[in-house]
Amino acid sequence: MARFRTTKARAKINGIAGYFEAVLYKDIELSTRPDQIEVKSPEMFSWFPAYFPLKVGRELTVIDL
Repeated sequence: MARFRTTKARAKINGIAGYFEAVLYKDIELSTRPDQIEVKSPEMFSWFPAYFPLKVGRELTVIDL
């Protein structure tokens, strides 16, 4: 089972976001990461981040270390 850490005492997860990065050749790169898309893939409209919804949302709590 996956474990998630949250900064708040309670949270709910309804799905998981999926991003990718690829180096095609030397300095030619693609990325769907929100923090890299403007740098590596400006004006790219054919690839989008994936969203994998969970059938049932999960309540999360802080995990003690």
